[in-house]
Amino acid sequence: MPPLAAIILLQLSLVCWSIAWRLRIGYRWLPPSGQNNAKLSIIIPARNEEGNIQKLLTSLTAQSHPPLEIIVVDDHSNDATAERARQAGAHVHPAAPLPDAWKGKPWACQQGAAISHGDWLLFLDADTQLEPNGLNRILQLCTAPNKVHSICPFHHTLNPYEQLSGVFNILMASSLLRKNEADLFGQALLIHRKSYALIGGHSQVAAATLENLQLSKRCHDMGLDTNSYLGRGVLQMRMFPLGLDQLTQSWRKGLKEGKEATSSPQFLTSIVWISAMNLWWIACLISLFGTTPASLATLTLLYLLITLQFHILLSDVGRFSWWTRFLWPLLILHYQWQYFHGLHDIKQGKPCVWKGRHV
Repeated sequence: MPPLAAIILLQLSLVCWSIAWRLRIGYRWLPPSGQNNAKLSIIIPARNEEGNIQKLLTSLTAQSHPPLEIIVVDDHSNDATAERARQAGAHVHPAAPLPDAWKGKPWACQQGAAISHGDWLLFLDADTQLEPNGLNRILQLCTAPNKVHSICPFHHTLNPYEQLSGVFNILMASSLLRKNEADLFGQALLIHRKSYALIGGHSQVAAATLENLQLSKRCHDMGLDTNSYLGRGVLQMRMFPLGLDQLTQSWRKGLKEGKEATSSPQFLTSIVWISAMNLWWIACLISLFGTTPASLATLTLLYLLITLQFHILLSDVGRFSWWTRFLWPLLILHYQWQYFHGLHDIKQGKPCVWKGRHV
């Protein structure tokens, strides 16, 4: 009986695997290079980013089409962020004291926008980097003022623990990249000054942990056209250079708001994809009580099919080690441990600490 049960579970897993290809529906890529002389102000909110800010600014100054200005808003850093930014040639604006009703990043973005002069505003996280000629491709989006754009940076990983972000990156991309009324990524946001004023700027999302999701809703309410793209070949990031604890805190802080912002079809597709991998795991455990050549062959075939799917989905969103594709069973277990641990923290009302602040 155990082999038959395993075969049934594997058949269900195969059905889920087939449906999970819907995760790629809505994926969009930036247009090729061209001619666009839009006046662009780049605003970079930065808190304790001395290890990242110089890399970003170096990538910006190396672009073939430089922006009108680069503004770094120093969000009360206690490291050398401001000094490194000045050395790289950026205009550094010290953030005013944080009001009670504001989170740090929206407050920094709002102040940067207030002192900028460009027609278009590009908000960039300090841990991103432009690829060669990447800014030119972003400039091709500066067309209609009623269009708001965002980019999901291509995740560049180096250390083994960073591979654990694979499942999170795939789910983040698939949940926000929708054909209609796309949600906006927070790492790179491009908006016309008139549209920014129309939505009330970041003042309307002052208390949001994931301000990009609330900005998306605000844009939709005001009738703006939102568009999101994958950043391969244009924009990259290294999210967690400081260790596993940084990775854990980052993904947990976005758990609740991220889940609530995901559309129902994509949320269900995500569940189906995770179910495909979980059913494979359960079938493996059942097979320990007895197996047949048929069930073993089916287990192996499905493992290879899921590995292929994981490889394609992972290649869209980041540069991961080759062996990560084959270790997806461990990555899905880590994801679920983080997910349920995060739900427990939410239920207990336990805050997450991020860059020295409770969020």
